[in-house]
Amino acid sequence: GLEFGLQLPFRFLPGALKHFGTIMNMTLTKSDQTYSSLQGAVIAVAPGTSTGLATAPLLTVNGPFVNASKTQYNVTLYYEDERFGARMSYSYRGPYYDSVSSGNNNIFDGFSAIKTLDASARFSVTSNIDVTLDATNLLDSYIYHFTDKDGQRNLEYYHTGRTITLGARMKF
Repeated sequence: GLEFGLQLPFRFLPGALKHFGTIMNMTLTKSDQTYSSLQGAVIAVAPGTSTGLATAPLLTVNGPFVNASKTQYNVTLYYEDERFGARMSYSYRGPYYDSVSSGNNNIFDGFSAIKTLDASARFSVTSNIDVTLDATNLLDSYIYHFTDKDGQRNLEYYHTGRTITLGARMKF
């Protein structure tokens, strides 16, 4: 895989623009792993055997590393001075598998791609008191968790909604 990162304050710009900056990163991953799994756990054995039970045959399948997306990236634009600071961040994570088998004879459970936009701001009322505003999931993204790499049948589909929080910080 490859990972790229950049943090660039715009100090070279004139006036108030010198307080802006950006932070960016990108991860590209190509992976292949052989997984083995017992499917069905225990099955009945043919008549005439002495034990009565046996384990299911071992299933071997190739796939990407679990919990690794092929593509992920984040882009943040920020403004920062003595009294005020603000950030807006966009994130993308490509689809990925989070488990090899869910125990229900499906191969790979995973998540679809997700895009999020978050923002935060801080204002220093005094040298000891800050007022903050944080907003998450501004794109109102849903999370799709699926089972079976080929069928990608719905396992969970959930929604946290947008969250906006107003707060204050005091330094003693």
